[in-house]
Order: sequence, then structure tokens, then C-alpha cells
Amino acid sequence: MRVFLFLICISLHTPCFSQNWTTVLPGQSIQTISADKQNNLYVSTNSRKAFKSTNDGSNWAELPLTLSSPITQFAFDTIGTAGNLYGAAGNVGLVKSSNGGQNWSIIDTSRLFGSSVISIACSKNGILHLATNKGYMRSTNAGNSFELLLSDIVFTSVLVDKDNQTIIYIGSSSGKASLRGFYRSTNGGATFSENLSPGLNCYRLSQAHNGNLYKINASAPDEIDKSTDKGVTWITFDSTPSSTRAIIESSSTNEFFAAGFNGIFRTTNGGMNWVNYNMNNSILSLFIVGNKLFAGANSVITGLIVTSLNPVLISNTDTPVADGFDLYRIYPNPFNPVTKIVFRLDKSSSVSLGIYDMLGNEVKQIENGFKKEGTYEVTFSGENLSSGIYFARLKIGDNLFTKSVILLR
Repeated sequence: MRVFLFLICISLHTPCFSQNWTTVLPGQSIQTISADKQNNLYVSTNSRKAFKSTNDGSNWAELPLTLSSPITQFAFDTIGTAGNLYGAAGNVGLVKSSNGGQNWSIIDTSRLFGSSVISIACSKNGILHLATNKGYMRSTNAGNSFELLLSDIVFTSVLVDKDNQTIIYIGSSSGKASLRGFYRSTNGGATFSENLSPGLNCYRLSQAHNGNLYKINASAPDEIDKSTDKGVTWITFDSTPSSTRAIIESSSTNEFFAAGFNGIFRTTNGGMNWVNYNMNNSILSLFIVGNKLFAGANSVITGLIVTSLNPVLISNTDTPVADGFDLYRIYPNPFNPVTKIVFRLDKSSSVSLGIYDMLGNEVKQIENGFKKEGTYEVTFSGENLSSGIYFARLKIGDNLFTKSVILLR
């Protein structure tokens, strides 16, 4: 029998991967990394430099940009063939390029109510959203003029919803304790809700490909919150790597990566468990293009460090795994509404197999008992479940494995 060994599965005792990293832009302390609509990559550094790659990070060219403050975030709109490129440049204000970074103009703080720009996001039609130390600002004309719409709050992160660009999210990380938290707008930034996470020091916002929101709270202790209803309500992960400053999801492998002062960590079960991804250096930014994970290093190791995401490896022969059993496989995946789960025992053992949702709640128990050696194929039906990501947990003896499974209707 041909056995498929999925290396995106993890043992909750030890990781089943050994990740190798390579370094580009050595010696540069990385501030942020992003990509435009043509998948050109842009990097800024703490030494106030900016670099661009047109070949997925294999080669980099320094851009002609001289600033007194580093760019903390890039953003892109869709106006024109190349699209406009913007950079949040702290007390410099904003920088803008309409030709891929070859020429720049500065939108200085005199046009931004004297504020320092910390974070920027763009809507497709050229609307700009700024998080600044003096409040939330918006431009509806590609940066020619701005309006201050939510003042006297220090904002550190702003995000446009990927599915509905009239929904704007903004987080406050400092200033008055009563004003720290999370706010959202459903009318393109014209007005905002009350504080939906009062008192929490919201450092960064991120959104997954399925629309789920993630909020890093740089409070004591640090935590990661998730929202499945566009930021109306939040749940906190039970387990969060300490000092987290960035989080990102791979849409192709359903893995999440969190990074911060203590390195990079990976989860394949929606944040219930995190495993170090063979990197302990201080990392403040993460980005994924294709099958490459980029991380901005700024401590003992400096530079842009890169690794390949290899979600599935196929073995042409039966491959034994620890303790005399083989990891199960799920096919089809994604599925609608029925899929099959296969596992094999080389010796008799107690077996438990269940399906769990993103919150860790068991939605269905499939197997629970003693099994003799052999290959087992069981059917799981998601007929009464909503579309989304679920997790199949297989416990064989004292060993526990988890794999994501996607129900698409």
C-alpha cells in the first residue's frame, strides 16, 4: 500500500520538520517587508534604506530613497499601470512613488496635522488610511489631501478588510489606557465604533485568507486574539509565544507563523499549540510569497532570512514512523461534504480520533477504543457543519497528531 506522509502534520511531542534558513541582505536590520500587485517585493531597514526584488527575493536592488526616519510599513493602491507605492515614514510623514520606487515624493507632516505616521493601508480605489500618533486620517484622492477623522488617540495599526473595503480596522497601542484597544468602521473610515477591546495594547492587526482577523496585544502578558465576525467579538488563544510582534498565515498550507523577540513559531491547529520553527533570533516582520516565508531579522542575526514552505512530501514506499504506526492521511482535502481518514497500526493500541473546530471544541468523535494492527479507513461527514477549517486529532497510545481539513461548500 502506498502511504502519503504529510509533513505539515506535527507531533505535539516533537516537531516533524527541521527548517533551514538562508540570509539575503546580510547586515541590514529589517523593519518591514511587503509586495505590490505585480508581486515585486519591498523591504525597508532600520538604517533608513529600501530595497526591491522583482524575482521573488533572489536578487535585490537598493532604491533611491534618503530619509531621516525608516519606513515602518508599505502599502499599495491600484491607480495606474504600476499602482502607487506608499511608505509610512514616522516623523517624515509619507513617501510616495508612482513608478515602482524609482522616483519618490514626500508628503510631509505639515500636510498631516503634524503627526508621525506609523501604519498605512490602501483601498483599491486610491483611498489611504493612516494610523498616526495624533489619530486616524484618511485621503480620498491618493494622498493629495487628508482629513483627521478620529483624533487624540495614538494608533499603531490600520487594516482594510480583504472582503469588504468599506470595513476599516484600527488598533491603539499607547496613549491613555482607556483609549487603547480596537476600533472598526463600516463606512470606509467616516465614523468608527466604540472601543471593542478596551484597555488592551493593540500592537498589530492581520487578516487570514478566510477572513479571520488576528490581533496582537502587546500587553502583560502578550496574547493573540482572533475574530471570526469582522472584529465584533474576540477570543484569546490559550497558548501564545511570548513577545509576539507579527503573525501571518500560509493560504496554501493552512499554517500560521508568529514571530517576535524570541524567534519564529508555527502552529497547524489554529493556535492551540506552537512549535519553534528553528529560529530563535529576534524577528519583527513576516511575509509569504508563493512557497517562501520571509522574516526580518534585527538582532544577533540581521538581514532578510528566507525558508521554503514544503507542505506535502510523498513517499513512494511505506514509511515507518515512531512507535510502530503511520501517520494518517485525509482525502479529499478540501472536501464537500465527505472525506476519508486513513491510518495504520503496526501493533495493537488504543486509538482516539476526533474532529475539532478552530476554538478547540470537539464537533464529532469518530473512533475511540482499542484497535488491532492493520490499516483503517474511516469516513467523516461534515454535512451538518459550516464551511471552514477543522482539525482531525489522532491519538494512538501516548502519541498525538493533528492535521487541518477544509470543508468547502
